[in-house]
Amino acid sequence: MRRESSPLLVDVVADDDLDDDDPTTSSLDARVTFTQLLSLAKREWDTLLFGTLSLLVRLPFSVSMPHFTSVAIGASIDGDEARFRANVTRFLVVGVVNGVLDFSNVFLFALAQSRVARRLRNRAFAATLRKNMAYFDARTSGKINSTVTNDTSAVSANLSWLLRSCVEAVVRCVGVGAYLLFWVNFELGALALVVIPITSVVNYFYGKLLSANAESVQETLAKSNGVAQETISNIVTVRSFANEPFERRRFGDAIDEWYEQSYRAAQLSGWYYSFMYSLVSACFVPAAILYVGGGFVVDGSMHAEKLVATMLYSAILQEYFGNLLSSFTNLFAARGAAAELFKVLAKNEREDDDADNGATLPIDDVKGAISFSNVSFSYPTRPDIPALSGVSFDVSPGEIIGIVGRSGCGKSTVFALLQRFYTEFSGDITLDGARIETLSPNWLRRHCFALVGQEPVLFNGTILSNIAYARLGAGIDRERAIECAKTALIHDVIEDELGGYDTHVGERGCQLSGGQKQRVAIARALYSSPRVLLLDEPTSALDLEAESIVTAALRKAARGRTTIVISHTPVDSFVDRTLELSPRT
Repeated sequence: MRRESSPLLVDVVADDDLDDDDPTTSSLDARVTFTQLLSLAKREWDTLLFGTLSLLVRLPFSVSMPHFTSVAIGASIDGDEARFRANVTRFLVVGVVNGVLDFSNVFLFALAQSRVARRLRNRAFAATLRKNMAYFDARTSGKINSTVTNDTSAVSANLSWLLRSCVEAVVRCVGVGAYLLFWVNFELGALALVVIPITSVVNYFYGKLLSANAESVQETLAKSNGVAQETISNIVTVRSFANEPFERRRFGDAIDEWYEQSYRAAQLSGWYYSFMYSLVSACFVPAAILYVGGGFVVDGSMHAEKLVATMLYSAILQEYFGNLLSSFTNLFAARGAAAELFKVLAKNEREDDDADNGATLPIDDVKGAISFSNVSFSYPTRPDIPALSGVSFDVSPGEIIGIVGRSGCGKSTVFALLQRFYTEFSGDITLDGARIETLSPNWLRRHCFALVGQEPVLFNGTILSNIAYARLGAGIDRERAIECAKTALIHDVIEDELGGYDTHVGERGCQLSGGQKQRVAIARALYSSPRVLLLDEPTSALDLEAESIVTAALRKAARGRTTIVISHTPVDSFVDRTLELSPRT
């Protein structure tokens, strides 16, 4: 049999990359800790280590440049041409060496940043796919998408240069501080260093405010993304009702909320940088150094070049101490942005802990006998509203049963419980006598059940890859796909009208008609050779001609397997018997 690769296939994130023993995937407190935040970069310790070593090698050359500048200026004041030329030459040499070493420094830290961002996005997306259905019920797709994209970007951006900034700032601040205190002038060095404790205290409170604000910014951004995604994905409905102005206002309202939070962040940043950098660091401290140092020069107790050195190194000291504090400020901001992200990475609300656990039956022995006995269930997001109440029925192997009833009576809930999308219910559900909760969810979905929904969902790939979607991990069996298409009565249409199995269906199958999409979905359901076929109102959205064709395809697909059909209306012509379901059966 011919097997092919699929354009839908992508690299799968290995379980090892998810770091189940990592603090980020354990149960979380209300706030993200710095340890959890920094743990995101632990896999890149070797790259970060080499980057740090290259930084340490480079820093002496970088730090010495202002020294040669001040000495050259002093030599020019004294009229010492030889000393002036020598220090200009030294300045050029250390500057070139500093520039060459800076490449490896920047490259290694940028590489670590990209790797952290890639791993974080992979982990967030994989962890999202492993959540239970209650998690998706409680969140909009826009919010989930924002967490995987925007929150990961914000966190990785704030973490990206953290280690470099810390190491560089510490080395520069210690080196410059020692140089000023013990080589230039103790009094001037003390003046340059006096701003450090003041800045530290102010930065601490600024960081706490920024952390809370960053969380609000990400929440409002997620809300606006949700509105945009919902509108764009339903653009046909929006346009058919000429409702673009309403959606613009709805999106505008969400963006305004984000703007308000961003405005507060801008205010915080403005006051902080205005006071600490423009006034204290760039004005008051240099003015004090200039006044005191100028007095030393005037009375002849200090050479002018030392005043120049103090001014240059004071500026460097303020800059890199500011960078050091900014690094910790970024940590506060990253912690705020990571609040929802770390909830995604946490083990709570994860289905995968038992997705592959549980019993499996020899697939050839599965006949498809299903029994519901006094089953009651409420959705986790609506615990006080029963979706099913005391439901009981039996389905014999190979039988076709129809479940009818008005909207809200729990028909689709029956399918959700059979596929183990939810596990908290009362009563008994069995498959061939085995309690459903004792069976592996993944085994049930891959081998026992296949769903054809009311609105079939196709992925942006070829017709062939969509039919083989249930087994893409094993490659595509073209012959098997063609057999399923023939059973679904879509093979001739694919070959004669759609251009063959390698034709792309477009986003959400937009290149196919409703009836064509539905029959491709039937073929997809058959590809996994399910023992039980679940049909959720598969013809309700079709016209009479398409409904007739799809119904014929369903009859053919149902042969030899247990089939449960959900419908609003009686389906006596298709099923062996009908069960009428009410909200409190």
